[in-house]
Amino acid sequence: MLKNETEKLLPAKVLVNKIILFIQLFLLGGLAFIMLSRRHFEVISEQLFVGSPYLMGSIVLDVLVRPESIVLLIILLCAVLHNHRRRASVGVKLLIHINVLCLNLALLSLLIYRLYPV
Repeated sequence: MLKNETEKLLPAKVLVNKIILFIQLFLLGGLAFIMLSRRHFEVISEQLFVGSPYLMGSIVLDVLVRPESIVLLIILLCAVLHNHRRRASVGVKLLIHINVLCLNLALLSLLIYRLYPV
């Protein structure tokens, strides 16, 4: 790629990077809301899984849907913001943000799938 072409693509990469960063923050807020809504899910769990000591009959959900799990989200948020501020290359930032976005989407999808049985 010529230097001129690279300079033309740079504003588009920066815009896409900021959009992905905003989506990540929105998804982290959604995950935090789910983790703080344990009482709502306990009511559903007690009706569906009578006698099970775990939330929705799953020890993984029992551990993840707790207010204490917010610490993991705070660490992830700090890592994302640190990456956004400190990385020099826009291409590297974009790649890391896309990977973290996929991780956030996978975790949120798994929690929603397991918490709301059909």
